[in-house]
Amino acid sequence: MTLRVLAVGAALGLAAALGCSRPSSPRSGRSPEASKSYDVLLGSRRVFVLRDAPGPVVSRAVPVPGQELAMHPLLSGYSTDPSEEHNLFLLLEEAKSLRGFAGLLQHNGYRLRAREPGAF
Repeated sequence: MTLRVLAVGAALGLAAALGCSRPSSPRSGRSPEASKSYDVLLGSRRVFVLRDAPGPVVSRAVPVPGQELAMHPLLSGYSTDPSEEHNLFLLLEEAKSLRGFAGLLQHNGYRLRAREPGAF
């Protein structure tokens, strides 16, 4: 599967809407090795994979040439279903915390399934 990096400025200014900025040190203090990963499911379809550590949010959209990698302060993840990206990113924009994002996902018909340790 080929994933394209979601660029700042792509997807209607997604990076700005998510409060993204240049890469910074993780605010959670959790190393990627110690983080947990989850599949976000809609019905039986996996639409997003997230990790509870700050990092890039990756899209299947074609990036804008020359743009930097979009970083998110709460989580990192990648899309597996482009038809759900817009909805997921709107929920992420609304979330104030990772727990809040999980609640919004569940409230909107998505469910989380824990992944095996190290599977991201």
